Amino acid sequence: MSSKIITELQHAHELSFNEVQRLIEQLGFRQVSISRLHFIYAHDQIRELLSLQNVDGKVKPWQVRQVLYLVHKYQLQGEAQA
Repeated sequence: MSSKIITELQHAHELSFNEVQRLIEQLGFRQVSISRLHFIYAHDQIRELLSLQNVDGKVKPWQVRQVLYLVHKYQLQGEAQA
């Protein structure tokens, strides 16, 4: 499951902000706050917070790289979809 999510995130320039949100939620992130344009996410297994910006319906590329870095660093696994 995680490899499919990683593949999708690697092509995030083709994904909408909502699709990236869905993917990170499948990885176990949950939205903890919104600060202006920043959507802040936390994960029970990691200390770092993840910040995403919705810019014209897309996520900034460096933020997607940050997600991928955290997935690899903490070996996050996606949840099964219902």
